[in-house]
Amino acid sequence: MKCGNCGEETKENANYCANCGKKIADKNSFSLESPKENAKKVSKEDEEVISEVLRTLQRITQNETVEDLLRLGNSAYNEERYGVAIAYYNRILSKYPKEVRALINKGDALRKLGLFQESLEWYDKAIVLEPDRAEIWDKKGLALHNLLAYEDAIKCYDKAIELKPKFKKAESHRKIALMEIEKLKNTKQKK
Repeated sequence: MKCGNCGEETKENANYCANCGKKIADKNSFSLESPKENAKKVSKEDEEVISEVLRTLQRITQNETVEDLLRLGNSAYNEERYGVAIAYYNRILSKYPKEVRALINKGDALRKLGLFQESLEWYDKAIVLEPDRAEIWDKKGLALHNLLAYEDAIKCYDKAIELKPKFKKAESHRKIALMEIEKLKNTKQKK
């Protein structure tokens, strides 16, 4: 199935596009024959996102800076408008594909949308560029943790701690993953 916003292929049951972050409409909810009916089906939230992106695009000039776009993306992220944040990060990455902050932030926004597998792609891209940055390894660990890949998550947390000893967040995330593994073992033993 293709995203109606950006045209990229999406996963069969995805609620949000991994590329643009927009909500994917139910394939039965829109009709190509009836654009007027389609317009009635756009949710209030979608209208706000579309309006925000259009207003922002009108403000953007040829002199836009990465810092300006990061600030706008981070502001949208902090307001839990993850789709809008992803649009800003995509704008940065279209011009500067090696901008590590945008790669990480896009991964974070995708993770917040529950797109854990997709977020891994962006964390991996950031790791290629900055393999010694502990925070990226921790974030990748969180995505793996959410996918229930606890052992792989622990390897990422271990790498983060190796790079940044006494990294409290990574230490805490590692302990939680170990507890989850222990719970799984106990559940299997009881059966």
